[in-house]
Amino acid sequence: KPGKQQLVECPACKIRFCSLCRRKPYHWRIFDCADTSAVDNAWHDWLRSGRDDYVARLAMVYPEFLNVLGELNSKKAEQAKMLAEAEARKKEFLEMEEWKVQNCKCCPKCRRVINKIDGCDSMVCGRNYHGGDVQNGCGTSFKWTAAPAYQRQAADHVPSVDKPTAGPAPQLVMWEYQPGSYLRCAMCKRGIEGPLFLCIDCPACCACLLCANGLGSAAGGQHQPDSHVFSIYWKLEDLPT
Repeated sequence: KPGKQQLVECPACKIRFCSLCRRKPYHWRIFDCADTSAVDNAWHDWLRSGRDDYVARLAMVYPEFLNVLGELNSKKAEQAKMLAEAEARKKEFLEMEEWKVQNCKCCPKCRRVINKIDGCDSMVCGRNYHGGDVQNGCGTSFKWTAAPAYQRQAADHVPSVDKPTAGPAPQLVMWEYQPGSYLRCAMCKRGIEGPLFLCIDCPACCACLLCANGLGSAAGGQHQPDSHVFSIYWKLEDLPT
């Protein structure tokens, strides 16, 4: 569908990516490609400082989290390496954005990013003006010189996250989505207490604090925080529908 966000799977290597922003892997439950970098950055901010602060305050109220805090502290070098890699990806993203600003424009109808390689001023969104090289696009005819300029996307915007910043740790609330029914972690199968983590790299995965952060011991393994990105939710009403 021209101009629409779609899941694309390479028939050879089976890698899944977004038809619009080309993110690999495909960003599940993110309905606007422009929001993906904000979720990525919010997750890295959580790993950088928010997670340790939150678990430290939990440990003041729930002694069982003292072991979790100790395990997190033992992984500082691994975490630093992961964050350095994330910063490298961010730098690459900013360099690509700068290239787009210098070399690309947008379709005046669907806003698809377009790069003009050669030829005259006449353009058709999604293919060469005289036919051929068919790609994803809406088919609108326009003039390259009159097309809207590409606007650089920010990679450093981090949305506010409703997590405690001072005082005692919050209560570990359960996620009751209907009377007597609770959301369970896809890995350990236990009812989720505290923040809920939704992986944007997987078709269907909600996880608890431990499993999402590489600390779970559930059968079938657990997500590693350096290879998956999660949206973090603190209230049931904030979950995407």
